[in-house]
Parts: sequence; C-alpha cells; structure tokens
Amino acid sequence: MQSTLDLLPVFCAIALYAARVREFFVKRNVITGEINERATFLALFLSGTLVVTLALVEYLVRHTGFHAPGFIAGIIVASLSFIVRAGAVRALGRMWSLHIEIRREHELVRGGPFRWVRHPIYLAAILELVGAMLFMNSLYTWAVFLFFFLPSLFARIRLEERAMIAQFGDDYLRYRETTPAVLPWRGPTC
Repeated sequence: MQSTLDLLPVFCAIALYAARVREFFVKRNVITGEINERATFLALFLSGTLVVTLALVEYLVRHTGFHAPGFIAGIIVASLSFIVRAGAVRALGRMWSLHIEIRREHELVRGGPFRWVRHPIYLAAILELVGAMLFMNSLYTWAVFLFFFLPSLFARIRLEERAMIAQFGDDYLRYRETTPAVLPWRGPTC
C-alpha cells in the first residue's frame, strides 16, 4: 500500500516534466535566425523524456517507498536546474533559442552563468535529470542517462561549438580556452 508521501516523487516528476515541456510553448521576444540543425534537439528531448519516464516506472515498479535523503537531494538538484536555466535565458535575452540558431546580430554572451560555463542550459538539463533520478530513487535509469542522454548532449555541444566558432572565430576560441563547457569544475575544453 502506497502512502501519500510515496506518491510525492511521482507528482514532482510530472511537474518537472510539465515545466520543461511548457518551455517549448512560451512566446519570447527573440530575434530569429537560421536554424542550423534539429536532430540533436529531438534526440535530447526524446532521451530526456525516456530518462524521466523510466525513472518514474522504476520508482513505481521497484516500490522501495519514499526515501527522504534522496528526495531532498533530488529536489535541491532539480531546483538548481531552474535557477541555472533562468539565469542563462535571462543572459541570452533576445538571442535565446531551443535550437542551434545563429543570427546576423548575434552577440557572444559571457555574463550570468556563462561566466562559469559555456553551456549553462545543458548543465541545467543534466541537473534536472539527475535531480529526477535522485528524488525517485532510480538506480537502473542511470544507464539510460549515461548511454542515451549524455551522448546526445555531447553531439549537440559539438555542433553548437562549431556554429559559435564560425560566427565568432578567435573571440569564441579564447572564451573556450578559459571557460569550461558544462561542468564548472572540469577542464575548459570538456
């Protein structure tokens, strides 16, 4: 028999996923540009959806009950994802896009969370999924995260880096030398 507390991670997972999907439909005052590629966006969306779905299924099937330490840690990590993402979207302003999209008037943003990492929105995606797996006490779903989501993410980063180098040249190369890609504590070219 599940208690109400046992269902809290389920509700949190649904709310987390709904908040992320909502982002696709928010109208923003952005400058449009040429979208260079869509496949990695789809791969990230599908693999992220798979991680959340499998974590949810794993939580319900394994039914190990509510684990307060994992839940609290997961909620903190997932909450950090919203802070990082909001800071990145705010710093990008009218340059923000779900896609790899370079505009003629594009500016190289180095403020906000871009001071610490070149791709804070991807850091937020990692935090979001790690948070979900933690608060749902998922063990096996980590394999899907490692073998499906992360490769999609790294493919996306490679493509975005190429577009940024093509747009900003040496300025971006210098930024890349001094600022880590996704994790603030790893080497600059990770």
